[in-house]
Parts: sequence; structure tokens; C-alpha cells
Amino acid sequence: MYRTILITQALLACLKTSPADALEKVGQYGNPEAFVFHGTKVFHPEQLRRSLLWHPDFQQALSPSAALDELLLTTEKLLLTGYLRAGFPQAQITAHKSLLQKEVVVDIKEGPRLLAGTVTIKGTRQINAAMLKHDITTPQLKDPVAGESSSAKPNPPAWHQGKPAPLDQFTIDKLNRRLEKCCRDQGFFFTRLQSRVAVDIPSRTAQLVVTITNEGPPGTIQEIQVQGLKKNSREQVVQLLNVEIHDPINRSSVIRMQQQLRNSARFSRFLVTPKTNQDQIQLLILVLRAPVHFLLLMGTKRSVNRW
Repeated sequence: MYRTILITQALLACLKTSPADALEKVGQYGNPEAFVFHGTKVFHPEQLRRSLLWHPDFQQALSPSAALDELLLTTEKLLLTGYLRAGFPQAQITAHKSLLQKEVVVDIKEGPRLLAGTVTIKGTRQINAAMLKHDITTPQLKDPVAGESSSAKPNPPAWHQGKPAPLDQFTIDKLNRRLEKCCRDQGFFFTRLQSRVAVDIPSRTAQLVVTITNEGPPGTIQEIQVQGLKKNSREQVVQLLNVEIHDPINRSSVIRMQQQLRNSARFSRFLVTPKTNQDQIQLLILVLRAPVHFLLLMGTKRSVNRW
């Protein structure tokens, strides 16, 4: 009986310790210079090494005390995502250790590279599909901080036709958010949509297919909030902007209100932005009173109004 108990305890001890102890640690394999890339044609091995080192998951996996299998899996996952983002739908990545050289060998089969092709938008009724296409296939100017000029370079196209097609899920999700913003610019704040990429290996192209599943109603202002005023009333600002409850709201109307605030020369900085709360749209107007020297620089001849 006593012997049976000892054997059972020994087996339980092995079960508790063996899984963790059996995992091989990264150790010397954690040196990034020990990574050897085979089969890459489009990218230089140093490019792949730098892109891996940029990612925090890879940096964590390089720890000498981490599991080697986890480092290999992380390497494969990150490189595969990168190749998808660069337009390679059939890329294959395999990472394994080299016992003789203490290296991590990464075998790469790139496959064909696809270029971004046409954009098809389905399900629109009131939303302008041509404007959506234009917004995601051409460079877009960044929205400047209201009251200031912007000299920043425009954002690159979300779907750059003729360039490598982004096929990874992260970029597709980002493109969906860009499309949703384009719908808001047209005044549709509650649009539901989904995008997918249809690959055509023989033609080496990928088509973007966007389906509007629910346009939602055109947006109208349900509430107006004015913040940042010192001596001027909310009614004065609302009257200046000529805006009322139930007015339609879109990018054009926001730009018009910002221009009216700029032309008034009464505020050094301001922000006009619609906010959504469930199915309601709130117009937020944030203003800061302009100092006297700002009014003089603007060349206004009217008397200084202490807002």
C-alpha cells in the first residue's frame, strides 16, 4: 500500500513539472542575427528582420527564457501577415531551428503577387457610390485643426489601384472604418457595411467588393452643445452659424460652420464636430476666444468683442 502511494505521488509530480520543463527555451536562438531567410525574392532578408524586430510580439518572443516553439510560431504568423498585406495571397512561411548552426531558418514560398484592381460597391440607395470610390482610391487631405492651416501631406489612398493589394484582415478592417467615415461625410452616420477582397490569380489582380448592408437614415442634429465660451452666449454662436435642431449634418455643413467661425475672427481655435450617441447625433461646438493681437493680425476693423 505504501509503495503504491509513493508511485502515485511520483507520477503526479512528473505530470506537474514535465509540460513546462519539456518546453525548449529560446536561449541562443533569440539573437535576431541568427535568423536566416530562404526563398525570399521580393524582400531583402534585412527588411524582413527589421519588420519583425519592430513588432512587440516578436520582441517578447525573443526572450531567452521564452518557449522556442512560441518564437517560431510568432515568426511565421507575423511574416505571413506581412506578406498578405503586401499582396501575396498564397505565401507560405515555415520557421524551424537548425541544430548545427544554432540558427532559426525561415523557409518562404512567396507565390504570386496581386495588384489592387477595381472597386465594386453594392447596396447603395441614397449614398453616392461614386464618391465612396473616389474617397478610398485617391489621396485625401487630412482634416486640419480648426482655426489653423494644414500643410501636412495627404493620406495615401486606402485602396491604391495598380499597387500591391492589401489582403490582411487588419488592413481590411481599417479600410471598413475609412468607408464608414466616407459615409458619415455624406451625412449617413449609422451605415453598416462589409468589405471583401476577391482575388484573381490568373490576372494577378484583386478586386475590392463593398456591400452596404444598411444605409441607415440621413443624419440630422438632435442636440447642439457649445463649450468654451466666456462672455458670449450659446444663442449668439448658434445664430452666427445659422444652425438649428433637425438640420441635416454632413461634412459640407461642418466645413461651412468652421469657415463661418474663421471669418468671424473672434476665435483663435475652434472645433465643430458631430458626435453620435446610440441613434442620436449631437453637434459639438468648442471655441476659444481670440486674443486682441490675433484680431489685429486678421485685419478686422470691427471693435473687439469680448466673447
